[in-house]
Amino acid sequence: MNYISSYKDLKKYDSSSKKIKNFFKHNFIKIISKKNFKIHKGNIIFPFYHHVFDDEMENFNEQLKYMKNNGDFISYDQALNLIESGINENEKYFCMSFDDGFKNMVENITDKLLTYNIPATFFIPTSFIGNKREDAGKIFFNNQNISIEFLDWEDCKKISAQKLFSIGSHSVNHSLISKLSEEDSENEMKNSKKEIETKLSVPCNHFAPPVGDFSFIRDIKIAQQIGYKSLSTTIRGKMDKQNNNVYHIYRHHLIAGWGTNYLKFFFNK
Repeated sequence: MNYISSYKDLKKYDSSSKKIKNFFKHNFIKIISKKNFKIHKGNIIFPFYHHVFDDEMENFNEQLKYMKNNGDFISYDQALNLIESGINENEKYFCMSFDDGFKNMVENITDKLLTYNIPATFFIPTSFIGNKREDAGKIFFNNQNISIEFLDWEDCKKISAQKLFSIGSHSVNHSLISKLSEEDSENEMKNSKKEIETKLSVPCNHFAPPVGDFSFIRDIKIAQQIGYKSLSTTIRGKMDKQNNNVYHIYRHHLIAGWGTNYLKFFFNK
C-alpha cells in the first residue's frame, strides 16, 4: 500500500485522460484569467478543499490572502444567518470548509487558519477517523493500491476545541447517499452525527454528502428531520438573494496548489 504524502504523489496516479483534461483546463484558465474579472458583492462564496499537502502550502497561503483581500471570512452558522435574513448587497463573504478528514487538515490547515483568524467547518466521514481502512484508496481516489492518513479522534477534539472551527458530518462510510435505501441513507446521516456529538461533546449541525451525491427531495427531508441546519453540495455557484436554500448550499471545490487565477475564474461563475 502506497501512502500519499504530497500532491505530487497524488498526481502520479492520475489517468492519462485526466492528465490531458487538466492540461487543457490549466491553459484555458491561464488565458481567460487575464481578463479583468470583477468581484461581485452581495453574496457568499463557499470554497472547499479535500487536502492541503506540504507542497501546496505556498499557493494555499496566496489563495487565503486573495480571498481576505476581497471579502470577509465567516463561519457556517454566520453564513446561514445571513442567507436567511438577507445578504447586504455591498458585502462579500467567504465561508471555508474541508471534506474527507485527512491528517493534513491538522498538520497544515488549522494553524494557518488560526493565524489569519479564518473560521472553517471540517466535514468528516466517521468510520475512517482513527482507522486505516484498506478500502480508503478505492473510495477516495478510485485506486485500491494507494491510501492516505486520516485524522484520529484526538485530532478532532483539538480542532473542535477552537472557537473558530466546527465539525460537520461527511457520512459514516463516505457512501454515495442517493444510491442507498432510505433507511441506509438515514443511518449514514444519523449515526455520523451521533458519533461526532458523543465523542467530541459538540453539536454537529452541518452535513455534506460525499462527492455531493444525494437525492434532492428524499435526503434533504431526512437531513432536516435528523436536525441538520444545512446541507452542502459540490455544485459551483454562490449563495445570494436568488440562491438562498440552506439545504442546497453551492460550494466551489479548490485545489490548494492552484494559482489565484483559478479563483478569479471560478468565483465569477
